[in-house]
Amino acid sequence: PGHAGQHAQRAPWTSPCQHMPGVPPHLPPHEPPQAPYARSFAQVQSSPAAEIAQLAANHGIPEARTQGRLRGTPEQPSAEEAAEAEEQEGPPSNHGLPPASLQTDALSQLSVRGAQPQIVATGAAPPHVAAGAPPQIETPGLQRTPLAQQVLQAQQSQQSQYMQINTALCNAFLSDNLAQARQLMQMRGDVNFVGPPPSQNSLLFQVLERGGDSTALSLLLKSRADVNAPGAEGDSLLHHAISHYMDLPPLSLRLLLFHKANVATPNDRGDTPLDLLRTMSQHMQPNAPQPHGEPGSDQNLRMRQLLNEVTEMPTQDIVVIEGQKVRSAMFTSTEKETVVFSTESSIGMYSMSQQRVGFLKRLKQQNVVSTVRHIAVNPEFGTIAVCLEMTVDNRAQDPDASLDIQNVFVVWPKGLLQEEEPLKLSVKVVAGYEEDGLPASVLLSRTSGFQMLVGRMVDGKVFTWLLNQARSQLVRETVVATNGGLVALSDDASFIAVAAMDTRVAGPRLTVYSYFDAAGELRDQPELIATLPKVPQAVAAQRAPDNGDACYLAISEGSSADAASPIEVYSVSLDGSYRSLYRLKGPPSCCHLAFCHRSATYILSVQLDGLIIVYDLLSGRTSMCHDAPGHGFRSICTDRSLIISAQENYFRIFNVPLAMAT
Repeated sequence: PGHAGQHAQRAPWTSPCQHMPGVPPHLPPHEPPQAPYARSFAQVQSSPAAEIAQLAANHGIPEARTQGRLRGTPEQPSAEEAAEAEEQEGPPSNHGLPPASLQTDALSQLSVRGAQPQIVATGAAPPHVAAGAPPQIETPGLQRTPLAQQVLQAQQSQQSQYMQINTALCNAFLSDNLAQARQLMQMRGDVNFVGPPPSQNSLLFQVLERGGDSTALSLLLKSRADVNAPGAEGDSLLHHAISHYMDLPPLSLRLLLFHKANVATPNDRGDTPLDLLRTMSQHMQPNAPQPHGEPGSDQNLRMRQLLNEVTEMPTQDIVVIEGQKVRSAMFTSTEKETVVFSTESSIGMYSMSQQRVGFLKRLKQQNVVSTVRHIAVNPEFGTIAVCLEMTVDNRAQDPDASLDIQNVFVVWPKGLLQEEEPLKLSVKVVAGYEEDGLPASVLLSRTSGFQMLVGRMVDGKVFTWLLNQARSQLVRETVVATNGGLVALSDDASFIAVAAMDTRVAGPRLTVYSYFDAAGELRDQPELIATLPKVPQAVAAQRAPDNGDACYLAISEGSSADAASPIEVYSVSLDGSYRSLYRLKGPPSCCHLAFCHRSATYILSVQLDGLIIVYDLLSGRTSMCHDAPGHGFRSICTDRSLIISAQENYFRIFNVPLAMAT
């Protein structure tokens, strides 16, 4: 209707698609429906071989198997026959079929219904259909051509391949074969694959059920596995992590929360992870009496960590280093953009803004076993210092030879590990020393004044090296002690405190040295100014406020069998006198103390049970947060807003909570 010429004289056609629900009987010819598979019969008929070849290629069927015409497709008339037919009958009438726009809509309706239309042979053309009419349409299941069968088989093959890859991926994670898991993920393995019975849980759920390996969890989460996908029994990953908090490492829960696990997602019973946590916290038992120096109830300790993590969500970043133990980590500057960290054999740089490890360098020499013991940073210059322990075993050539051990100190003046030549200092360790359990360590001055490097050897010798202002050359070397244990250095390098390594020889003592005289002038040699009868378990030093001529010492002696010893802060003057300024109450198991940057009134205290306290001496307020228990490495940034904790194969960056009155 509406067409000019002979079309206007023809009777209105009847659409063969009017019986299909949802297909409109009349559509304007100039407005074809938009459907995913919309195309006209004229396009299909124009090149059936090309259409089939493309379809077969999409499903991996060899091209040779698609050559030739469609089975039973009627022969096309020649040009002369077509012209003669047009003279006799006028322009073609579409042979009883609707216009192309409605034909396209019928195809789209078939596609929407989930059935792929197929062009099939119909044998001889019916009497009312002229030669050259388009083939009929059929949905799968009514008649299946050999080509359709091949396409179906290809689809089944793809489904089988999908199952094989993801079953192998699941097995790789469950067998801790992460190298194979990465290869399978590169082959488009699905990190959200749900395993077959009896588990029927996602890969994340299965890893968590097997103990929550941090490397496997981190790999899946960074690959965008769904952290909020429910398990087979309706619980989320957070439900499982909270209900099994005693069986999982604390890092498992922290990884889930850091990757946006939802604490308000209900399970099939309508309980959210917060509801579960609230119920569990109500059943906490009071701590039983513990020996002094020992942490309290492990269950209550873990519950406090759990409450802190779920309610405060302090974690800002978690970096897992696969296959290596992270020994230390700290910010390289006041901007808090880059973290330098060390493993047993490497040193690396991590970018906070890019959230990736940008550099990881293995520190080794040929035929030498190198171990990274400690790192230090001057945040005002970005200077990085590393303490290495190098061991050469010559016993293969000489059975009577002993191990050749050296402590090597490497300094990058500007912290450009890849671009600048470092300063290297090497000290040979005396053979036959008795190990006291304290590894070699390195300290740096942390201000823009005098640049000092302090190194404690594994045999107990303590060296100080005065550097030039560019930190590129050695100016002076001094041996401060030969029986040194714990060592502390003030930020401006004006005071050094050294505890005795072997108290059986020297007795209980903590010696304090000063590099400056009363006039503030630098001495040629550090001078002993005081000796305190202390055996510290942790010690920190800082110059008194307003650059006074006194040193503040924070000391924790641990605990005796009778009573717990508090943290004491002493003022030590250049004339050798000292007095107690503060007694800080807290848990008796302090394992690390440090004054915050350029401050003698803020102290970082770390307990064996994972409790971290930042004391403000002037206001009497404290900030408390919870970390994993143990002798890990902790450092605090210059503005006291972030703490870095290095343990096992990861380091974690988290907020310091607001201070509270005590």
